[in-house]
Amino acid sequence: MVRRKPPEGPAGREDREHRTDEGRAHKELDDDEDECGERELLRPNCARLKNQIVAAADGRPIDEERGDEQRRDGDEEDGLDEQLDHAGASLDSPRVEQYVVSSDARHVDRDLVWRFLHDESYWAAGVPRDVMDRAIDGSLCFAVFDGDPTRRAAQVAFARVVTDRATFGWICDVFVVPEHRGRGAGKTLMDAVMAHPDMQGLRNILLATRDAHGLYARYGFAPLAEPARWMAIRRPYRP
Repeated sequence: MVRRKPPEGPAGREDREHRTDEGRAHKELDDDEDECGERELLRPNCARLKNQIVAAADGRPIDEERGDEQRRDGDEEDGLDEQLDHAGASLDSPRVEQYVVSSDARHVDRDLVWRFLHDESYWAAGVPRDVMDRAIDGSLCFAVFDGDPTRRAAQVAFARVVTDRATFGWICDVFVVPEHRGRGAGKTLMDAVMAHPDMQGLRNILLATRDAHGLYARYGFAPLAEPARWMAIRRPYRP
């Protein structure tokens, strides 16, 4: 025998609709919290990378820049690399490398810079070591590291700027080691160069390139409007 449910009165319908609306509201709230969680994950990562650049420029170990609260929570959080991997996946982008930029010339791997420019560059082939040392000493230098330079991380890119810090800047000796090309090191380097305080307000910023016009165009560089007005003296390196 089949029993029929008694007709549902107005009070029963209101109670059932209330429970349905309440369940829907809880689900929407949970979804919002998930989305907010993904967004919040990206913010501390960006802040950490910014602090790494500042700390490296001051010659301090990266860990000294982490606040007390971050140190307390450090054991509960994922490692920096793992968090950056997750952030990159959330943005549907390639893996974000843990690059750190330093404008402290003491961090520059002079052996690496000299060997690359001497052996592999087309613009400074054969440059003597003492000449390169003097060039580094007299320039605003930028070195990109695959990690913390104060902990012997490998240098992967370099650039230097010859500037009076008032009107003129010449960007030169820019390179990325082959193993890190196509992974964002070049963009990280140029972002740091163009954002440096000494580069702000310069009337003329120049560089020369044979094959990287597309990269530099993103930062506002364009071919000389009147190249015939420019002249130069070109001398070979002296032994």
